[in-house]
Amino acid sequence: MPEKISIYTTLAGLLNVENYAFGGEFVDGLARKFRDLLNTGSYSQAELVLRVIADCANSNMISFSSLIMFMEILLEVTYDKNIPQTRSDWYAYAVLSCMPWIGERMNATKPEELRKLLEEILSYITRRKKIHVAALRIIKSDDPLPQEDYLDSLWTQVEDLKNRQWREKHILRPYTALEHVISKGQTHNLPQIIPPSHEEGNQYPLPRVIFRLFDFTDCPEGSALPPMNSIERFLIEDDLYRLIEQRHEDRRNCAVLLLNYPTSQTNIPLDYIVTEVMLGQLMQLPKSPLKEIMYGATILELCKVRQDVMLQTLALAVSLLYERVEHLNVSCLHRLASWFAYHLSNYEFRWTWEDWSDSLQVDKEHPKAKFVTEILQGCIRLSYYSRIAEVIPQRFKVFLPEEPFLERKFDIENPETLEGVKQALEVHEAVRDKKDVTRILEIIREVPKPEAELDTEFNPLQIELFVHVVMGMYAKTFTHLFAALHKFSPIIRDLLAGEQEQIFFLQTLYDLFRHREYTMIVLVDRLLRMQLIDAASVVNWIFSKDMKLHFSQHHVWEILQQTIHRVSTLVQRCHADLEAAKAKVKEAMDQEPPAGADENPEPMEEDATEALEEAHDRSLSQQKNMFLVIFQRFVMAFTDHLEQPGQKTKATESMWWKTAIGHMQYILMTNYELIRPYNSTLEKLVFTKEIDKVILHAYSEYAALMN
Repeated sequence: MPEKISIYTTLAGLLNVENYAFGGEFVDGLARKFRDLLNTGSYSQAELVLRVIADCANSNMISFSSLIMFMEILLEVTYDKNIPQTRSDWYAYAVLSCMPWIGERMNATKPEELRKLLEEILSYITRRKKIHVAALRIIKSDDPLPQEDYLDSLWTQVEDLKNRQWREKHILRPYTALEHVISKGQTHNLPQIIPPSHEEGNQYPLPRVIFRLFDFTDCPEGSALPPMNSIERFLIEDDLYRLIEQRHEDRRNCAVLLLNYPTSQTNIPLDYIVTEVMLGQLMQLPKSPLKEIMYGATILELCKVRQDVMLQTLALAVSLLYERVEHLNVSCLHRLASWFAYHLSNYEFRWTWEDWSDSLQVDKEHPKAKFVTEILQGCIRLSYYSRIAEVIPQRFKVFLPEEPFLERKFDIENPETLEGVKQALEVHEAVRDKKDVTRILEIIREVPKPEAELDTEFNPLQIELFVHVVMGMYAKTFTHLFAALHKFSPIIRDLLAGEQEQIFFLQTLYDLFRHREYTMIVLVDRLLRMQLIDAASVVNWIFSKDMKLHFSQHHVWEILQQTIHRVSTLVQRCHADLEAAKAKVKEAMDQEPPAGADENPEPMEEDATEALEEAHDRSLSQQKNMFLVIFQRFVMAFTDHLEQPGQKTKATESMWWKTAIGHMQYILMTNYELIRPYNSTLEKLVFTKEIDKVILHAYSEYAALMN
């Protein structure tokens, strides 16, 4: 565990006194381990190994001269040209994070060298670009607590440590009590390593903004929350981050370890720090380090372990976040609402809703109203409509969606009411009587095109009949709906020959299920999986005029995010199949052919590989086209909004603009790993200098993070 670093270095120092050769092998082994971790991109573990190396100087195993030289070589990376800033950031952060362990003794033995080392780090921090910071802030405002870049925050904490003569109150230092023994050992020179050069495709840890929620005034009387600029706060939080990373698979044990983390002072409110760390990771941008459900499940375990304090601390945290929700990043608002709905589902949906009564006084598009709405929609998904309607106060029911029902177009009981109702009745009877799919398709194809739609390339009435009648008949459960999609897939493929037909089909489906939002989300995903519709059609439908009124609703963006996930899953599957086929061909070629057999390999496997390569290329082309369409439509929507009559400043201050621009950044940040290969294409075709600077600025924050 990270908090036990000094225990192991003390033991190694004592062994070095008894066996100098062991000490040399131990130091060489640490240097090799550090180099290997850098080569494999295991940067989190490399940070820990570097701290062990640094602390070995305290236990008289490594000379401070060789340690300083070692760190200077690492910091030379910050002067390299044409490399990602994330690479330079990591090397500066790794060296700076060692200062709590070695600062005091290095200051006593090599004060001038320490000063130069710190000046070098400060020089880098001063000249590094920080355009990306705005995009990574969970809370956009510094009132009441500053939300700092992780490197700036650590520098402030190290500066405070320096002003305190490098004396901290957290790290165990057993070697101080054994100084008279350890000092008898001989030091070793640390082997100097050259950091691996940067290569195209290398990935480095992304920067982050330190999430701050609690101040000392929020904590119980008598407790002592370490100040934000103190090194003790960094040391505790860093250990908690690593504990979550290492133990998250056993959430019960993880919760116990978090709440029993050893601190130097008994009055430190650990429950507040743990809550801040957990919620900070849950909402971390561009995405959570671990699956979001893990944080929800672990928080529940924390409440079980220390129910007396954790429930109260969590309630305070949610209340504070509600007060600051106007400044919350759009992506973080969605994650927070989703988690809180899940949390409430484990406590019978009980909450002090009246404390949020001010959300009733604002516009429905206001973040506070949107936050409450999303929580209640999440609760309905995890329960059922009437249950949630019972537990919330009467006046909060304005945030509930309409009670789920199907909005059918055709009234088959009154055939004369609408054009197409007679045909709808015929289709209804054919499906009810379990007629052959071919016969049902014939009936639908016989439906004449309405006079008002003579100019369209397809017959919209045929699609409406299928959706409102056939899908409506199977709408009782997901099982019924999935069975309908499989049974009538030939009809769907026949009706949806082009993109316009698919867009109209999706809109018709949405009209039927507009009051059953989750059903629509699941159906679109199933249609994509069955390849009955294209991803580009889903994107164009979401940005169509018919969906403009629903543009700010979260379930629409869930559909878009799910579409991206479905396409990326297809790419991954095609890639895995291709690699497996290539390995099989290589294995066949490497094997000795049996005696008398044809030495030339069978062409069937090579043909299969070529087919898989084509499928992989198609999936990549589909993914690229999807992202181009998404961001082209975003830019078109923003441009139309800015060109509306009125002042431009008012347009960018509207709730629509803030929500929409937030959703574009949400898509960029959440899928940065998928979008990164297409950055140059996006900059050439979509985010060009010709578009409005306000739109371009939103993209530039993401681009700065990737560079």
